Amino acid sequence: MRRALAAALLSVLPLGALGASAAPASAAPAAGGGLVLRSAAVTTTAPASTRPLDEDCWRGRSGALCGYGVVDVVLGGFGASGGVPDCSPWTEGCEEPVASLVEAAGTRVDVLVRCEGSWLPRLRSVPVTTGPSSLVRSADVTPLTRLDADSARLQVSFPFPAPAQLGCGARPVHVLAAAARSVTVGWAGTRPGVPAGTARVPGAHRFALGG
Repeated sequence: MRRALAAALLSVLPLGALGASAAPASAAPAAGGGLVLRSAAVTTTAPASTRPLDEDCWRGRSGALCGYGVVDVVLGGFGASGGVPDCSPWTEGCEEPVASLVEAAGTRVDVLVRCEGSWLPRLRSVPVTTGPSSLVRSADVTPLTRLDADSARLQVSFPFPAPAQLGCGARPVHVLAAAARSVTVGWAGTRPGVPAGTARVPGAHRFALGG
């Protein structure tokens, strides 16, 4: 009975590829010539300890041990607003960002959990925020992230939900499965004529869980 119920609940989670998963992503240009998310790849890293989740991880230890996702994107469309400079030859101010990836809401992490002392798994869908962090390379459009005059490769990340967000109260939380979906990327221009916008990366991106 327990195995059958757990299997049924597990089937609710999307069957995205374990670990890294790449998918095309697009956003409609804004009026007057907006930016477009040309491509995106989501890589997930599960918390170091999941059965149960290690509470100490969310009390000041390295964020890398708590679980996270990285979104590697190619943002394009800068040609309409002057392009991404290559600083060759170097000129005053050419290294300043043209635009940056910024914090964006919309991403959700679906987590199948079992609270200690209960045999019934529960499915939680937790909203998280994507944005720049110490876990990724630059989120700024500069000559260092430039692919060509029209595009740049950037990164943002999102966190794995903390135990307090998973509905077990003070009880230890055992994670049975987890996947990110509706992964959302946002950007804002730092130069006149470069518009802000958001785009959603399609697909589900499952966390490969350990112990």
